[in-house]
Amino acid sequence: MDLKTLTHIALESEDLGRFLARVDEILRAEEGVLGTALHLKTPFREDLHLTYLSGVRIPSVSFQKIPSGTFPNSEDFPETGILVLPAGDSRVRPLLSGPLGISHFLLLKLTPPRGQEGLFWIFTKRGKESLPLGEEKLQEVRELLSLVLPLLTHEGIESRGKGESDDRLISRLGEVAASPDVGEILKTAAEILREVAGAECSAVVTREARSGPYAITHTVNFPRGYRSGGRVLPQIFHALMPYPSVVKEVSSSLLTKTGLPAGKMRWLSVGFPLHRALILLGGVPEGATKEDLEEKLRPVSSILEQMIELARRRGRERDYIDKFRLIGEMAHDLLEEKDLKTLVEKIFSTLNRVITFPRGAFYLYDREAGTLRMIAHKNIPFDLIPLKERTALRRHHGFVKETLTPILSGDTRKDPRLEYIEGMDYPVSVLCVPIVFQGEYRGDITLSAMTEDYFSEDDLVLATLFSSIAAFVLENHHLRQAAAQDEKKREISEKISTAIVREFDIGRVISLALREIKDFLELTAAAYLRSGEEEFTVREFVEDVKFFSRKSRFPAPDLRLLLSRATGPLLLGEKDLARLPLSGIVEKGVTSAALIPVREDGSLSGALFFAASAPDRFTSSTLSWLNSMATQISIAVKKANLVTRLEETVQALQETQEQMVQTEKFRALGQLASGIAHDMNNTLAAILGRCEVLLEKAARGEVTLEELLESVRVISKISSDGAETVRRLQAYTRQSRKETSPVDLNALADDVVAITSPHWKDEAEKRDLRFSVTVEKGDIPPVSANEGELREAVVNLVLNALEAMPAGGEVTITTGMREGKVFISVKDTGKGIPKEHQDRIFDPFFTTKPSGTGLGLSLVRGVVDRYGGEIEFSSWEGGGTIFTLLFPPADKAEEEKPAPLDPKTPPPAGGKPPKVFVVDDQRDVLEVMLEQLRLLGYEAEGTHDPSEALERIPGGDYDVVISDIGMPGISGWSLLERLRERGCRVPLLFVTGWADGISREDVVAKGASGVISKPFRPGDVKKAVEEVLAGEPAKGGKTGSR
Repeated sequence: MDLKTLTHIALESEDLGRFLARVDEILRAEEGVLGTALHLKTPFREDLHLTYLSGVRIPSVSFQKIPSGTFPNSEDFPETGILVLPAGDSRVRPLLSGPLGISHFLLLKLTPPRGQEGLFWIFTKRGKESLPLGEEKLQEVRELLSLVLPLLTHEGIESRGKGESDDRLISRLGEVAASPDVGEILKTAAEILREVAGAECSAVVTREARSGPYAITHTVNFPRGYRSGGRVLPQIFHALMPYPSVVKEVSSSLLTKTGLPAGKMRWLSVGFPLHRALILLGGVPEGATKEDLEEKLRPVSSILEQMIELARRRGRERDYIDKFRLIGEMAHDLLEEKDLKTLVEKIFSTLNRVITFPRGAFYLYDREAGTLRMIAHKNIPFDLIPLKERTALRRHHGFVKETLTPILSGDTRKDPRLEYIEGMDYPVSVLCVPIVFQGEYRGDITLSAMTEDYFSEDDLVLATLFSSIAAFVLENHHLRQAAAQDEKKREISEKISTAIVREFDIGRVISLALREIKDFLELTAAAYLRSGEEEFTVREFVEDVKFFSRKSRFPAPDLRLLLSRATGPLLLGEKDLARLPLSGIVEKGVTSAALIPVREDGSLSGALFFAASAPDRFTSSTLSWLNSMATQISIAVKKANLVTRLEETVQALQETQEQMVQTEKFRALGQLASGIAHDMNNTLAAILGRCEVLLEKAARGEVTLEELLESVRVISKISSDGAETVRRLQAYTRQSRKETSPVDLNALADDVVAITSPHWKDEAEKRDLRFSVTVEKGDIPPVSANEGELREAVVNLVLNALEAMPAGGEVTITTGMREGKVFISVKDTGKGIPKEHQDRIFDPFFTTKPSGTGLGLSLVRGVVDRYGGEIEFSSWEGGGTIFTLLFPPADKAEEEKPAPLDPKTPPPAGGKPPKVFVVDDQRDVLEVMLEQLRLLGYEAEGTHDPSEALERIPGGDYDVVISDIGMPGISGWSLLERLRERGCRVPLLFVTGWADGISREDVVAKGASGVISKPFRPGDVKKAVEEVLAGEPAKGGKTGSR
């Protein structure tokens, strides 16, 4: 118990002996303090008489009574009123006799505001350098004794009757004597003291709230237009407070800092320091001395001070009644509240009305996690913000939890029950009360302040009562919520049971169950994982934050072992979640998850996965209910299993049929190849024969114009027949058009490793070979492609890599970003590609393998080109090879459409002919195209180098560009893309020998204007160019504008 609290006890008891005994008890608790004594002098006794002695025995008669004028007197004390003397001091020796075991005396000069003088002794056995009490503490003891003693001594009470005896004054005092309103008494005091002092005006300066600002709350007889309410700084208030006397002269310069119109009047202040109030008197007669005024005002102020104290007591009693009523109303109003957070916030808000506190928090205890959750708070500082959601039990929480007793501490730095961190903005005063229901700790309310001794015993009583009612309200809420949740669980169970009976689609049943459970428990995600031999796959899922996909995989052995050992649901923490193959599940806010096994006839068929961002979602009762939901889902799985097996059987038959068709197709293709070769040889023989005849006749000069034209027509016809043969081969080999979708290259890489593992693992081990296939994944967006085609392309690269390492080696699949594009690469440590073959590896049917077809890399390149990508490779003889496929991200490929091209109308007759630029890496084809364009009347230029074309086209003012698609270094697609990136909007036509395998919609969608098939005739070229210039479709393609 501190001295301020002790002062309140003394004021209530009005017992001087009890008060001094408690002061002695507190001081002697300090190490080195032996005892205390008190000498008092009243107006009726000039000498200092020993009133109290404790702790030491001083038999000297001289110490019983100290005559006036002898040591110690007022002149012996410094301004602080505190004197420290060693036991051997000659001035003290006459008062004592015999050895007392005292090393030093601490003398406190008491100067109360109503004239009772006194001397307080503290006897110590410590040296001066290590005195048990500091000067600040001694000054506090001195001030409290000076203020309280006049209220407890008989002389002080007697002195009140020697003042103003005017009947009118007594009547006015009687009017407010029974008032509980301190402000009303201070207003009356301002009027009475003004009249007693003969002043012109007066003002009250006080603070209405414990932690509120000082302000001028009332004025008497001030000039018109001045209004009270101005704030007064604490340092100005303390400077105005008269101490130790009752009255103090106030300078005009100091008074102006209060905002009052000081004028040229004489000002005095009369203080009530115990009640944080003072009264300013203005216009005091100049002839009245300070001593006369103090003599007149002292008895009146003494009576007023007692009245203020009585009013505070009455106000406190009334305040108690009002607060009890407020607490009762709160409990009644909150009985029907359904939301826990709203309930706690209302409780906490009411508490702040009952007890004024600068900082506080309302915690609820999670018995299962052993942690506290902060539900409501006020002014929690930045360094404690992480504790808002959930915190381990701090020291004071642990104390109240174990003892179920509250804590009231005025200084956390000295209280072992509390945790004080030096250097932090940490509270000094703490009031913590447990929330207890039926002997069980449910949480606590912790209030704090940055000043010492902020909370009182009254606050502790109110907070304890408040916590008891809060416990009852919370328990009622818990029971109501539990009943409502049980009803909702029953509804969900019935809904799932109905779906199981009516629905044969297991996916719909599981989706319904997952959605209902997720919404009811306010989860982040829910999923059903289907068990497989090698992995668990995500069958159905619902989520708020995306981290699931149909391609999400979970390693089967580890998960199956974990679930098979589980007797019930498994609760996963953040460390467990971080090991799951999900995209940033922890980074996206998930803090806990539950995994519930689903069994069919005793065997594990799958698992339910639930993820939550809130820390308290998976309680024991919730997990038990989820386990029952898993049982219902297992029934649905079992019922749908026959349908699933039937579908799988049908699917297997379809796949077998497709494989047989494919096998037959390849067999037929082998037979077709010889026929194609025969047809092509016949075609070439006819063309070559005609050409030889013409050359021989031309050399003899025997060729006529008609014979020449006829031979050319025959050659053209034979060439068209050969082209038709090639088209038939293209139609047979090309795949049907498939829909594109976003493809995750990381997941695709994993699939490729799984698909090829029998080749590089099982078969290799049979041949005593060792291969290593690893995946290095980057953080990449999806690409837009047909996943099956892309997978086959990468599988082709991996198989080629394995074949390039006949003695074994390493294959590395890498994904990542490069210059804004997504790439996937396949690198091996094989023998490499000879330099003389590197220019031809993408040519169809080119192969160096005895049994190879030469179509593998050609097909890979076709897939890459089909989806707007690029393919690169590097190879070192004896050092391995790396192939890299680059694609635009899916968002760009699907969403960014090229700007439409402006059609260029043909020039009028006699105008400048359209200007066409041709790009083809085959010089013969380039020359033929240029010659045909010139014959058709166009101004034609061209190059066989795509890089040169990229530099010439943007500045050449061309009307149309015709480009081959398959070119080394820069393909036709890349040329189109780079031209558009440079802002060149000239229409572009593609010319290719594989036109029938290219969708014109894809060509136009990527910014081209059409496509010309090889072999081509002048009429084909003219029609395509004119259609582009006229803004019409070219070869069925949609022509845009520049």
